[in-house]
Amino acid sequence: MLINQELRSTKSKASTRFLIVAYSLDGCKMALSDLTLKCARKPIAISIEKAYEKIKKNEWEVIDHDFPSYLYLSDNELSNKWKEYRDKAKEYLSPLIDNEIAIDNYLFGVSEGILSNLIKSSGKSHSYIHNKTHQWFRGGGMLNALLPRFKNCGTNHTLPAKPIINSDGSVCIAAKPGKPTKYGLPFRQVTQQDLKKIEAFSKKIPSGTKVNLMDLYEEFIRESMSFSFAPNSSANQEDVHSENITYPRDHLISPRSFQYFLNSLVHDLDWILKRVGQITYDRDHKGKPGVARTGLRNAGQRFEIDATIADVYVRYPYTNHELLSCGRPVIYFVIDTYSAMVVGFHIAFDGPNWVGASQALFNAFENKVEFCRRWGVEINENDWPCDFICSEIVWDRGGENSDNHLSSVLKGKIGVKTMKLAAYHRGDCKGTVEKTFDIVLTETINFDPGRVEKYPSKELQHASRTPFLEFEDLVKKIIKIIIHKNNFSRKLEAHDFNMESIGVGYTPRDIWNHFMSNIIHKPKISKDKIRFALMPEAEGTITEKGIRFRGLHFSNSQIEKMLWLDKAKNLGRSKIKIRYSDLTTNHIWHFDEETNELMMLNLLERSEAYKNQIWANVLHRLEIRKHELAHQDTARFNAQMMLDMDLSEIDEEIKKRNKRLKKSEAKNSEPGTKKRKDTVVAVHRNEQASQTVSDMQTDTDISEPAANHTDDLSDQDLTDPTFIY
Repeated sequence: MLINQELRSTKSKASTRFLIVAYSLDGCKMALSDLTLKCARKPIAISIEKAYEKIKKNEWEVIDHDFPSYLYLSDNELSNKWKEYRDKAKEYLSPLIDNEIAIDNYLFGVSEGILSNLIKSSGKSHSYIHNKTHQWFRGGGMLNALLPRFKNCGTNHTLPAKPIINSDGSVCIAAKPGKPTKYGLPFRQVTQQDLKKIEAFSKKIPSGTKVNLMDLYEEFIRESMSFSFAPNSSANQEDVHSENITYPRDHLISPRSFQYFLNSLVHDLDWILKRVGQITYDRDHKGKPGVARTGLRNAGQRFEIDATIADVYVRYPYTNHELLSCGRPVIYFVIDTYSAMVVGFHIAFDGPNWVGASQALFNAFENKVEFCRRWGVEINENDWPCDFICSEIVWDRGGENSDNHLSSVLKGKIGVKTMKLAAYHRGDCKGTVEKTFDIVLTETINFDPGRVEKYPSKELQHASRTPFLEFEDLVKKIIKIIIHKNNFSRKLEAHDFNMESIGVGYTPRDIWNHFMSNIIHKPKISKDKIRFALMPEAEGTITEKGIRFRGLHFSNSQIEKMLWLDKAKNLGRSKIKIRYSDLTTNHIWHFDEETNELMMLNLLERSEAYKNQIWANVLHRLEIRKHELAHQDTARFNAQMMLDMDLSEIDEEIKKRNKRLKKSEAKNSEPGTKKRKDTVVAVHRNEQASQTVSDMQTDTDISEPAANHTDDLSDQDLTDPTFIY
């Protein structure tokens, strides 16, 4: 047992708490200061033997005592006024606290006259000397134990247990502290009974909405300081209904008092938690001392993927006479967690879904030089050196990321071994990619027309009325901004000691290249295999015109040699599994299990109108075509009805003409049909010749006459049915 250690009861920790102040010079006794008292008192003396006995019986235990933090403050942290107050108190008590014999007599012997001499020599009051002496011993004999207790002012104030009611039913406010009420009736003082009600009320405050303290005060008054009664004057008891009445103002506590004590019970962070909920608090308001690369060995190990709807409308490409929008695109980003390198992206108009996510991953794994060249951006390998396949992928826990989709990537055996799903509504679990959205999209979508404003001006047109960017323009801008971010943004937290010692740069590209250069074996996987593992799967139909998918037809020479189209025409259509890219309609892919070959099918000429387009625009155009064909079918049907009526009228006229003609009753073939046919043919030819001559004579009236030709025809009888021109 050492001085300034604490003796505490093992049964009830609050019942016995003593601070060891000193030992007697003869070593038989110890002085203990009672820590359970609010105000310090003179230490008591007990025998050391008695203390050991209680410890052996396990009634007491010895622990280290935690002194208040102000006792350890240095002189530089204290004001001159406080130091002056402390030093004077030390000077007044120095005859006692600087003399070991005087301390021993005061604590263990005859203490009479010791404090009286201090009072006389200092000129201070009896209570001052006593309080400072007790304060010195309870503070462990430290100099700062004599500091003024200004910080404790008001801590000993106790509120009344409950309101005091006068004989006339009013509340007594004579003892209420503070200034008197100047206008209107005063509120009463807060009591301990009110504090219990406020504490119970604080536990019932609902979460999920912004808290208004005045609304809470009114709700508290309705619940705790109002009453209901039912009038007893009506003869018909069914017509009786209760009335809610609030107590008079002098029976209520003030809104200011309610808010003060409520805020003392509910911390500011608790207000935020109640307003946003636990999930949002953990995501947006909780401190995050960790870093994203925790648990990772190197760059390229884990990729994060996420999608967001861009705040911009894109122009519709299938019209040149009107400015139309085809909606807001969905942008997918794939980010390396360790280096914050943007390794891939994808833009689509549907989703977020697996189709777009798989395309973004394919872009992350492919060579960026070829990809950028397809969109008209020329770069070299050093600008965007990302064609590496990671071993871990972190996704959103969305419905589009089903077990079938995730397992298909793993079964593709392209190098991905782990698929992790973040918690619901926890974007902070993919903090690297979430931050990239803010950086890239803010620079991409600046103040262009078509930008979606959070608080749009009512005088301006809706953003969908003023689309500015085309799809190709948006892709080009994002490519350039990604390259700029990869090459010039800072990633200071990704450095370890080794990287600092060898002078690795701070940009994502520097960190990425550092780890890529240390990889001994970088596997190369064919694009076909990667594409097959990541592309979405769908069903196509084998028809005699080609493989039909989403209304378009595809084929290649290999399929034609295998007679797939012939079999479909003669033996019936069948379904096959295909994979496609929503970035282009030019190709689809099919893996033939019999030949163990991946075949690329090309768009046929019969579907040439939809070549070099993204599927989103094509599907939209096909929907419009369905409406156009429906209107055409309506017009065709109406025209068919008119045609049927005209044909019916002709048939009726024919029936009327043939009605007066003689009909044969014979069953066999009518004789002379062939001769009559020849006569009709001759007449028709003669009529054609006459029409030709007439047309030629009309032409000669306009130009020079052809004398020889007309002379040759003048001698012929053009009315002769047997004449052949």
